[in-house]
Amino acid sequence: LGKVYPQKAVDHLILAARAGQASADMALAQLWSQGRGIQPNRVNAYVFGQLAVQQQVPQASDLLGQIEAQLPPAERSQAQQLLKREQQSRGNNWQATVSLLQSQDSPINEEEPESL
Repeated sequence: LGKVYPQKAVDHLILAARAGQASADMALAQLWSQGRGIQPNRVNAYVFGQLAVQQQVPQASDLLGQIEAQLPPAERSQAQQLLKREQQSRGNNWQATVSLLQSQDSPINEEEPESL
């Protein structure tokens, strides 16, 4: 099948997440929490897990709960600062999207992204 390039996958997922693909935030949280092909990173897992929860991605709350249970206070503080920076980097479109999703009664239903 060829070589696997986990970092390229992460790079593509970050671009997709920043372009508004909520399932990419969830995929990033899963990758960093489980360390599949990449070094586990609880801080990054928390950040993208929070973003997925805010966008009402199915199962994101469960994953975030698992991540939070493993996150020491110092890392949580660092993660919250990084979360604010990530939200700011996504700009006003991010706030509008979150507000719209929070005003809806049902969670969004997105299709899985295509294979990278």
